[in-house]
Amino acid sequence: MRNWDGIQWDEQCELSEIISEDALEEIPVKKATALYIATSMDKTKMARSLIKYAGEDNIRCCYQNIQLSKSIEEVFMHDRVGKLEMKHRDLDPVIVPGHRVGKDRKRERIFIVYSTDVMRPKSYGLDGLGLVLIRNPYFITGDLKSDSEKHIGVLHDKKKPQKALSIHRKRLWETHSNLNVIRIHSVTYGNNIEKPCIVLYCSTKGVVPLGEPDFPKRLEIDEHDSVDVIVRDGYFRRGVGYEREASVAYHNTLKMGCNIGRLTPEEGQQHLSGTLGPFVRFKDEVGFLTCAHVLFQITNPSERFNFPDGASSTVEVVQPSIDIEHPRSACGFVQKAIFDPTRNPSIDVAVVQLTDDERKPTAGQFANARLSKLKIAGFDESNLPEYNSGSYETRLNELSRSQIAFKFGSSSDVTKGTVDMDGIDVRPLSIDVTLPECHKTAFMQNQCTISGNDPELILGGDSGAPVFMRTITNVLSCIGIVIGQGYLPIDGVTKVYPVAVFTPIGAVLQALGDEYKIASFTPT
Repeated sequence: MRNWDGIQWDEQCELSEIISEDALEEIPVKKATALYIATSMDKTKMARSLIKYAGEDNIRCCYQNIQLSKSIEEVFMHDRVGKLEMKHRDLDPVIVPGHRVGKDRKRERIFIVYSTDVMRPKSYGLDGLGLVLIRNPYFITGDLKSDSEKHIGVLHDKKKPQKALSIHRKRLWETHSNLNVIRIHSVTYGNNIEKPCIVLYCSTKGVVPLGEPDFPKRLEIDEHDSVDVIVRDGYFRRGVGYEREASVAYHNTLKMGCNIGRLTPEEGQQHLSGTLGPFVRFKDEVGFLTCAHVLFQITNPSERFNFPDGASSTVEVVQPSIDIEHPRSACGFVQKAIFDPTRNPSIDVAVVQLTDDERKPTAGQFANARLSKLKIAGFDESNLPEYNSGSYETRLNELSRSQIAFKFGSSSDVTKGTVDMDGIDVRPLSIDVTLPECHKTAFMQNQCTISGNDPELILGGDSGAPVFMRTITNVLSCIGIVIGQGYLPIDGVTKVYPVAVFTPIGAVLQALGDEYKIASFTPT
């Protein structure tokens, strides 16, 4: 191209004056703007510069009259993202460009405006440039389909999807930035045939982020065998935050379910709080478990984090957290912490060694606030729950599909639900216009879940909460610690209830090492 000095960027010029005859064959018009010419000739770098100065009519002409290459389309769509950010700046949005197949089976451009300030989802057209969807990323509705999901009833039924997932897990997480949860399930179709499958829960089902492939319809095991894939809306987020309930009171004797936090947050770290989990013993000391992400700002959550691992500073822990009241003194310090998404199952745990002798527990009691919650869970004032045996269950795959579990969270109090031990992968919801660089975000693999119809089954601040089942002799046995909450609609259900995602206690103890044991007590 020749020198463009003195020409208005939206002015249409005679092409024969500025372009060689050979290049004219690629452009079907005789007069065009500089942006139109650069777009037609697939000059990505030039189009990226020119679009900054182009008017809406100029841009719309290119959108509607030129078959955009992938690289040019990214230029145009990211330009639109910037304009939508300005238009909706009152929402403090994150905008994700993408595509979906419309009702007429044609591919259409989509711009999702995500904001937690959105109360009701809305949409509007861009006059031929695409469709804008405005939605809250934490609001989802169930898909009403003719098929229905349910737990796999026979253990060997999940061998195929487990094998398929082991083959494709890494690729799924690395190539789909809107993927939040992977779950092994079975589906009963309309003809009453039950098939094992893999369910992918994502942000805004049906919209494929710009530059990414569609979700697969099946995962190949070998040339003769595969497993079906089902896609649903759903997300996972860590249980950080809190609600003011009994656990936030100062406890003279520490109890499981108490609200805890870090005494001195790291630079730039928010004041996070979580839940005091199972008590443990090690090296003649007593402490408790919680999640590493509650006490540490894990700057690169796709990599392993270990504490102390050369760290010289002491990380002190208080009960309740400093957001609740000015701490009187620390109750303990972090003795060890592991955040390792590469393990199978993935691990997110911290051990806090207790230093305040007056607050050390003499029995495995819980910070229970509401009698109504206790009664719903099957306890009452004359039968308050205690966990003194120190027993724990590592063979979760052998438990009944209808096994009831109890969770003691600092925000949600005691809740109960049904355990799913079939394995679930999760990744904290991430919406970023730099997609698809999603491999930088951690995912936790082969976790377990508790589900039910309780809207307060799990709340923010429950990370670290201990999870128990009842044994045949009617005593509590620990099966895990909570790492966060998922929102996974089931077919035919329009109301979405949270599920508690937890790490099996056997995997946690194996990661910590043989010197760490679940504490037992002999109450007087």
